[in-house]
Parts: sequence; C-alpha cells; structure tokens
Amino acid sequence: MDFSGTRFLITGGTAGIGYTMALDLVKQGARVVVCGRDSDRLEALQAVTGRIKALRCDVRDAQSVLALRDAAVEAYGPPDVLINNAAIFKRYQLADRSVTMEDWLEELDINLMGALRVTHALLPHFLDRGRGTIVNVTSPAAFIPLAAAPTYSASKAALQSFTKSLRHQLRDTGVSVIELNPPAVNTQMNVNNPDVEGMKLWSLPEFSTHVLARLAQQPGRDILVGDAKLVSRMRRLAPQLVFNKMNPERTPKEEVAPMG
Repeated sequence: MDFSGTRFLITGGTAGIGYTMALDLVKQGARVVVCGRDSDRLEALQAVTGRIKALRCDVRDAQSVLALRDAAVEAYGPPDVLINNAAIFKRYQLADRSVTMEDWLEELDINLMGALRVTHALLPHFLDRGRGTIVNVTSPAAFIPLAAAPTYSASKAALQSFTKSLRHQLRDTGVSVIELNPPAVNTQMNVNNPDVEGMKLWSLPEFSTHVLARLAQQPGRDILVGDAKLVSRMRRLAPQLVFNKMNPERTPKEEVAPMG
C-alpha cells in the first residue's frame, strides 16, 4: 500500500496511538481525517499541522457518526482506510456497589458499538468502489481477559469476533479487514497501570513506525505486535498460565481505587 494520496479516517485520533499514526501518515503523503470528542484536543491537533482534518464526533451517537462520514467524504472523498481506534479503558471491581450500570456499559458503547456504527456508515462507500481497508484496533485482552478491566476486555473480544465475521463476509468484495492488536504502548492508558508489569512498553513512535510498515507491506493480514502475538500463541498452549500471568494476585495496597 502506497500511503501517498491515500485517504485515512482514524477515530480516536487526538491522543496516543491514533494521534501518532495520523502525524506519521501525513509525513508520507496521506490525506488524513481524525475524529474525537475533545474540542480542545482537536484544535491543538489542527494547529500542529494543517494537513490533518480534525473533526468532532461522538461514536456513541449515530447522527454524530453520519455527520462525520459526510464531512470526511466532503473533505477528501471516501476514505480508502478506516481505522477504528476510539476506545476507553477502565479498571473497577464488579462487586463495587458504587459502580453504576452506565459505568459497565460505557466501554461497550464506545469500544465496540462505536466501531460498528462507523463501519456501518462507511461500508457502502467501500463496497461501491470494490476496494479499501478496515482496521479494527483490539487488544491482547481480546484473547485473555484482564479481570480488573472486565468490560474493556469484553468489548475487545467482541470486536475481534466481529472483525473475523466481517472479513469472512467481505472476502470476495475487494475490501480488506484487518485486526490490529497492539502490545503495551506508552500511552495515558498505561500510566501506572499494573496490568502491563513485565511487558515491553513500546514507545508511540516505535509502535507507529512498525504498524505502518506492516500495513504498507501486507494490507490483507492481521497485525499482532509484540506481546499481543505472544499472548495469541500461548493462549492455545497454556490458557490458564497466560490468564494467571495477565491477572497476577496483588496485595490490597497495589489495587487501583474503585470508580465512583
């Protein structure tokens, strides 16, 4: 895949993985639209480079997603590559009575349903042209859950399953579907996150460079990076061992305070 002139839409592109990939893509000549919910971050990104179109969108809202689709198409034309990256991460105890049902559902609504809403809105454009790439960002927690982040893990497992079904159904359309499964990356999500203890913490530039090189070379294959690839392999051989490694016993003082 030659990125020069290629049109990208990246959800959740105002920080972390999405932000870094967007900046790297425009350096390679891509035309990039990113979206997010934070207007200040969108303005800051637009100020960094005028070569990125930064749009406000809440992927929890169907009308906001349709407005994003229309604005992206108006800006550069139908995207060639959609990267469903928008996600949030929460650690909490399910038995904590201060945690509401809304807390339980928020990650599912953003991480899973948000990706489905954006994909549904843009899929006709991909099918009409008979080409394009849809990239869904999952997590090693899609293979083995992080028990301390139950709905995050559930959302990524469901997104992984949906990605496989989508790929199978689109296999003869010319549209590629890719799962991007990152390792632990040095983002805000992993600041003081005990769940990444013992893992290699990739820098954002290192991760972005690696992923874009893989995407350029193999547009039709999943991209599992670092420990994500290891977890994928090991869960078949020793699933309980991997679960224990990803969910070590901790003393109370090491536990993150519950939400609420």
